[in-house]
Formats: sequence, structure tokens, C-alpha cells
Amino acid sequence: MRGRLTKLALAGALAVVLAGCSIFSTSGRGEAGGSQDQLTEYLDTGHPKAALGLADQLVAEQPENYERYLTRNTVYLAMHDFDAAMKDNEAALKAYEANPAAYTEQERPARLAAIHESFAITALLAAKAETVVGKRKEWAKIYEEHAAKVKELDAETYRHLRGMQGEAVE
Repeated sequence: MRGRLTKLALAGALAVVLAGCSIFSTSGRGEAGGSQDQLTEYLDTGHPKAALGLADQLVAEQPENYERYLTRNTVYLAMHDFDAAMKDNEAALKAYEANPAAYTEQERPARLAAIHESFAITALLAAKAETVVGKRKEWAKIYEEHAAKVKELDAETYRHLRGMQGEAVE
């Protein structure tokens, strides 16, 4: 049952980030959209290393773009490399905070909520995959901390996060 939940949560995370259903993909489709489609294809066909190579390239091309780190985070999630995924969340937050003027005052809460949602999703998946009780509790604590930040920043993103966790959402 736990393996099934992890796969469902991972599939949801991949859909959110790579299909453009969330704030993660707000910068339009264009060239990045084609890359997102290619990443999805690589992951769907069981080629995570190819997806990681493309994600690394996207980060190298625009290291100031927080969304690129969130994209690579998703690839790491598909590879079950939760520590690397968490590092990309941290890099995304740092890139976002270094360039707040790039976004309107109105956009900022939802964008920041999306970053914290990524932290929470990473921790949720890691907790579900963890077999050591103490480590699972640590991941659960990280999830709760970032879920609280998402709730504070953006109600829609929080509803989405709750749905990913399997909770009923109105």
C-alpha cells in the first residue's frame, strides 16, 4: 500500500511540475515548454538519466531561474534521490530570493508557495519511502513545516498540496 501511495504522489508531482498545471510552469511554454515535454517523455519512457542531463542543462542555461531547479527537483524525485531533490528546493528558494523584483507583488505569494510546496512534496515522498522510523519522522516534520508555509502564502496551492497528500479537498 505504501509503495502505491508513493507512486501516486510521485505521479502527481510529475504532472504538476512537468505538465504546467501549477505555478511551477508560469513562464510560458516556448523553448522551455519543449524541454519540459522532452523531460516528460524521458521520464515516461524510463530514461531518468537522460531527463537529468536535460534538467542539468536547463539549470546551467538559467541558474537565476528558480523554476529550473524545481524542474530538476522533479527528476530527482523520479529517481528517488530525495536529498538531491531537497538541495534543488534550497537552490530554487535562493534563486527566487535573489531576484524578487522579477515578479509582481501580486505574484510573489503564489510563487513562494510553489517553492514551499516543492519542499513539502519532496518531504512527503521521502517520508513515504523511508523505512527507518526516526528518519521518516524527520521527513514528516519537514513536510509539516513547509505545508504550514504554503497554507500561509496561498490557499489554492495549499488545497493542491492537501490533495497530493490524499486529503479530501473542497
